[in-house]
Amino acid sequence: DMLDRVNEYAYLTENGIPLGDIAYRDFVMGNCPIDAPSPETVEQFRKTIDAAEAGDAEAQYTAAMMAMEGAVGLPDFDAAGKWLQKAADVGHPGALYELGICRLNGEGMQPDAIDAVHLLESAADLGNVDAMLTLASIWRGAKGVPADAKKVFAWYKRAADAGSAYGWMHVGICAFNGEGTPTDRAYALECVKTAVRLGCSDAKMLYRRMERYLEENQDEQKRQIFSARNDAHTIGNVGLCCRMQRT
Repeated sequence: DMLDRVNEYAYLTENGIPLGDIAYRDFVMGNCPIDAPSPETVEQFRKTIDAAEAGDAEAQYTAAMMAMEGAVGLPDFDAAGKWLQKAADVGHPGALYELGICRLNGEGMQPDAIDAVHLLESAADLGNVDAMLTLASIWRGAKGVPADAKKVFAWYKRAADAGSAYGWMHVGICAFNGEGTPTDRAYALECVKTAVRLGCSDAKMLYRRMERYLEENQDEQKRQIFSARNDAHTIGNVGLCCRMQRT
């Protein structure tokens, strides 16, 4: 398994044997990519595993992410899930979030949207903004979870209050369209402007579109022309930004 490969790589390094030779063998056997991990990566991973096994929650989280990303060999979601669970059990926010995404997508474990929501809520309650944004996407109706516009707005608002530019942009969209909150277009523009100030490039274009629409439709009744954008929140396989759909 992954830890066995780490120990083997470490032994080879200590005895001056090129890692490339064993990496090529493992590549032929389908155990890992052809690129050998550097000796530094092997040593870092081994120290991380030692600390994780000693009960260090941060090391457990780091070990999980290294396993998930294939730092040594192919991505190993089974190992990642084990370490995430250990760190989550002691309240590590990042581990709760990542475990929620794994549970949602069935990575290394059976998919369970309800359990995923609970894990993500726990992470969000500990201040994890990624979890807040992901929950907003889930409550749009992802993974069989019933859509709930009020919860969508509530989670975007929590993310915005925590300083998320993306959260402010989506609060503005919800307020502009009256989705989960009363329609308030002046407030919507202020929210999107806040997102712009916080560096959200998507919000700049959106702000101009909103202003143009209001100028062109001053006498019309409200119309919901701005659908909630999923951009980084692809509902097909939920998780935040590039973590939403692991490749």
